[in-house]
Amino acid sequence: MHVEQYWKTDNNKWIFSEFADENTSLNLASVPCQILLADIYDKVDFNAKV
Repeated sequence: MHVEQYWKTDNNKWIFSEFADENTSLNLASVPCQILLADIYDKVDFNAKV
């Protein structure tokens, strides 16, 4: 499980963050939203063969 987040600051700089713990909350600044990584990947089967 891995999420990368980029966001732009008021002075046009980009900030990068990485998250891997399923119990971590991802906060979105542009819209009032907070979601757990576990919820993002809720229906993903990591053991499925492609």
